[in-house]
Amino acid sequence: MASRESGDPPNTRPMVSEREVEDLAALYGRPARRHFCIDLDDYLLDMRARRRGDRRAEVLFAVTRPSGRVLIHSKPRYPQGVHRLFTGGINPNESVVDALFREVAEETGLACRVERFLAVCTYAFHHPEPVRRYCFASYMFHLVIADEDVPSPRDLTEIGQIGEIALEGLPAIASHLRSLQGSRAAWGIWRAIGHDIVYEQLTQQSSMRLQAAAA
Repeated sequence: MASRESGDPPNTRPMVSEREVEDLAALYGRPARRHFCIDLDDYLLDMRARRRGDRRAEVLFAVTRPSGRVLIHSKPRYPQGVHRLFTGGINPNESVVDALFREVAEETGLACRVERFLAVCTYAFHHPEPVRRYCFASYMFHLVIADEDVPSPRDLTEIGQIGEIALEGLPAIASHLRSLQGSRAAWGIWRAIGHDIVYEQLTQQSSMRLQAAAA
């Protein structure tokens, strides 16, 4: 079932199209499905609900090396010490897969192989005064690069630093995001969710591979 916000332009693709999810699942594996309700603060209200027409959803991509290390990044506008996985908007009439490869090229400059379609996560954002409700979705993917590949983002005003951590470091990033105070508090709670889901899915994937190898 497609999900479209009532105020979207008529030529906008649905936030979540089940046909598109099925097509992606056929190519890259069946995703987990998750839904969360999040309270908006003024910053997140302005960031997402008042700019709703600029994108229908987003892609989140966990880029790993064969060693298992995961790429993370920061942006110049982030508070000191904030790093996270890569995300990028899906334009109103853009397919998920086109957005994924466009954002990978823009934010990392790398040629990546899609390993798995990890999850579709939907969010219901609520703001009490005045009462507002806004829905959004993240399509989450696991991508793989070679050990020797060096990231080269196209826009250095958007991507500040790119680093690497062990997979086991993702929960600490999620915890740090949830600890943010002030204007970034609700944003941090929202952004932590993707790290939880990626860690859950990649550790499950690793466990299944170990079990298969031992069988």
